[in-house]
Amino acid sequence: STNDQLGGPGIMYSNGVSHLAEPDHLRAVTAAVEWLSFVPSARGGLLPITDIRGIDEIERPIDFCPSPNTPYDPRYLITGCENEDGK
Repeated sequence: STNDQLGGPGIMYSNGVSHLAEPDHLRAVTAAVEWLSFVPSARGGLLPITDIRGIDEIERPIDFCPSPNTPYDPRYLITGCENEDGK
């Protein structure tokens, strides 16, 4: 087994461990720096984004209800949608 077979992007991205896969190292580092921009600069510090009005509505209907013993994408619980098209 190779490292990629044991835990490379093909494994980690498809099972949800990794949220983003990039085709090369430069894009991966750029994406990591962008993700870090959402984290406070010091432990216990304020989040860089404090006002999400108009960006993400907190009060929204959640119609998604997973079926027992059936795999589902947990993001649907947050968005209330049953697919990536928002439906």
